[in-house]
Amino acid sequence: MASAFTRTEEGRAFIERIAQALVECCGKESEEAETLIRAFWADLRFLEDDSLLYTETPYYYAMCIAHHPKLGDNQPEWYLSPEYFPPPAKWRS
Repeated sequence: MASAFTRTEEGRAFIERIAQALVECCGKESEEAETLIRAFWADLRFLEDDSLLYTETPYYYAMCIAHHPKLGDNQPEWYLSPEYFPPPAKWRS
């Protein structure tokens, strides 16, 4: 999945962590998580520098996707809810 827009194994692993967070924290199925990730970064053809991905945690990206105005439940201020923030201990790094 991640090979569509990352060049490194580290980048692919990072995208897989986002998918895992979508499954574990947002109740998405694996296939749905992959579809949502692709849609979220639809305009991103190929990263020259995967470090752009690492500006936030996988949990943060998963929540942004799950609560996206068009892709998710339209709760873009999810981080204000104690239900979602701070993240569970497993997802804090």
